[in-house]
Amino acid sequence: MAFLSSLHHGGIPLFRFFFYAFFMLTVFSRFSWFYGFFNLGRC
Repeated sequence: MAFLSSLHHGGIPLFRFFFYAFFMLTVFSRFSWFYGFFNLGRC
């Protein structure tokens, strides 16, 4: 819990950056997987 409280006091931008980076990476990988799946089905 001390780690979370320290994040709230000084590390919010860094935490938010990592969260958004992870979120965008997940969305991008899922999107590319769907794109490849539909391309495979079209061929």
